[in-house]
Amino acid sequence: MTVYLSTTHTVINTCVPSDRLTVQDKRELLKDKDKFDYYTKKVNEFYTQKRFDNIQVYPHFSKPKGLTIIINEIDWAPNPNKRRNGSEKDAEKLEILFRELGYEIYQQKTLENLTKKEMLDHLEAFATDVRHKDGSSCIVVIMSHGNEDVVCDTKGTRILINHEIKPLFNGKNAKDLVGKPKLFIYQSCRGGLFDSPKLKVPVYRNSRRWD
Repeated sequence: MTVYLSTTHTVINTCVPSDRLTVQDKRELLKDKDKFDYYTKKVNEFYTQKRFDNIQVYPHFSKPKGLTIIINEIDWAPNPNKRRNGSEKDAEKLEILFRELGYEIYQQKTLENLTKKEMLDHLEAFATDVRHKDGSSCIVVIMSHGNEDVVCDTKGTRILINHEIKPLFNGKNAKDLVGKPKLFIYQSCRGGLFDSPKLKVPVYRNSRRWD
C-alpha cells in the first residue's frame, strides 16, 4: 500500500514541477478519484515502460489489490475472564479498511475462535489460494493472546510464528506469492516487558468518546 502511494507520488512529482507542488496539493489530488486514477494509470504506464527501473518498488496495480485473511481468537478457554472483549470491533473496522484499500477478504468474513489445526489449515489454504496469481500482495492478520514469536489458539495452544506460520508463505509453499509483498499483522502480547511513558498525557473524563 505504501509502495503504491509512494510510486503515485513519484509520478505526480514527475508530471508537475516539485517547486510548484506542495504536500497539501498532493493530499488534494489524492482526494479526487478521477485525478488519482489518472496518476495511477500513469504510474502503471511508466512502470511497464521501465521508466523507473532505478527505483526499487513493487508493482501494485491489480484489482483487487490482493487477498486479506483476518483471524480473531476472541474466547480464551484457559481463563474465560481473559476473553478478548472488543476485538470484534477491531476486526470489523479492519474489514472495512482493507476493502476500502482494494483488498478482498478471505471467505468474506473474519474467522473466529479457531483451534491450532483450524488456524493452520486456513492459513495454508489462504497461502495457496489461486487468486494470489492475479493479486499484487496479501495481508495476514492474527488477533489473539500470545508471547514473543507465539500466538495462541482459542484453547490456549501455542503456535510458533517463525516456525509454523511464516513457512506456509515461503516460495516453495506459496508459489503465486513469490516476489510479492506479504504483510503480517499480529495483535497480541510480545512478552512481559512494559514501555515506560516519557510523556504524561492528562485524561479528560468528560471528553468526547470516539467510536
